[in-house]
Amino acid sequence: MTEGERSYARALSADLRRTQGELKRIDATIGDWLAQWPSLQPLLSMLGGATTCAVFSELGNPADYGSAHAFRKACGLNLRERSSGTYQGKLHITKRGPSRVRHYLHLAAWRAVARDPIVKAWYQTRGSFVRGQKNSALTAVTCKLALALWHVAHGAAFDATKLFDVRRLKLDTRPSTQEQGDDDTLEDTDDALETSVTLPPATPMVEGETKLHSPPRPSAKKH
Repeated sequence: MTEGERSYARALSADLRRTQGELKRIDATIGDWLAQWPSLQPLLSMLGGATTCAVFSELGNPADYGSAHAFRKACGLNLRERSSGTYQGKLHITKRGPSRVRHYLHLAAWRAVARDPIVKAWYQTRGSFVRGQKNSALTAVTCKLALALWHVAHGAAFDATKLFDVRRLKLDTRPSTQEQGDDDTLEDTDDALETSVTLPPATPMVEGETKLHSPPRPSAKKH
């Protein structure tokens, strides 16, 4: 390793330490702000601080909506068929809500797939996933999570067995006794959630992640 490369590595390390310190300060600020809103604590435990702030700042409290489907519609994640007199279209998400909310919910869907075996199994059994269209399958998970947010905002604990039909998955999962209400079922038609137009690809990241600005890389010279 040349001296220029060692200097570059030291600069990267210092930049990383500064970024980690900034992330801690941002998380602390978000935590202090959310502490003023006790009604948002259920969402905080499900989504994390950054995503909860994004949802609340753009759409308000999900509990203020009349139904789970009304909240999902506000997110722009409800389905609509685009057809004409001669063309039979497929179902697409409308994308009429704030794109920032969909972006953060998309990231939340990534985390749910990574952490919850039921969500992961449902995601991997989607027809779009089997066809290699993984982003489309993740959009289906995002649509499901939008419905779950309304129930969580009303005090119900997040329960993947209420959100997904585990009978169709190869899992040994006992049904939960937690009730989430009878007015708005969390179960959707799975085929309808196989949307052909998806959200922009998103890379999984931690809450409050910021871009690391690297110093210019020096040219390597042999001495």
